[in-house]
Amino acid sequence: MLPTAHLLSPEKWLMILLFVASFISLSGVVDSMEITLHSSAVALLLGWFEILLISGQLQQLSLKLEMLKTFSMTFLSFMVGCVLLLITFTLSFYVLFKGSLQKDGTAMFSNTLLSLLKSVVMLTEKFDVFSLSFETLL
Repeated sequence: MLPTAHLLSPEKWLMILLFVASFISLSGVVDSMEITLHSSAVALLLGWFEILLISGQLQQLSLKLEMLKTFSMTFLSFMVGCVLLLITFTLSFYVLFKGSLQKDGTAMFSNTLLSLLKSVVMLTEKFDVFSLSFETLL
């Protein structure tokens, strides 16, 4: 095996990123609490990926992890179409209702990020559409 191949492996870069995120969150070199919390969350996520990769080398778990990987990739490829449709609905709602107010006086779709959030909530059917006022301000 070439020495450069060892340095270019994704597992090695994952371990380096995990080390950097853990160092930032535990050492106290950063004064910002927000950055410390974000690096802690990244360290937890990267640690989970590392455990997943290590447990995939066990014979009992390798088949199940391969099935999980195949299912996840199939699900993500399916979700690409759904995300494109969600973005289309979000932009449509934003264009149609960006000047509208709800009954309590708050803006309905004031920016695209808020529109995306409301579209996701409407997709899960937890947002009462009948509470929306469909009168637009000119």
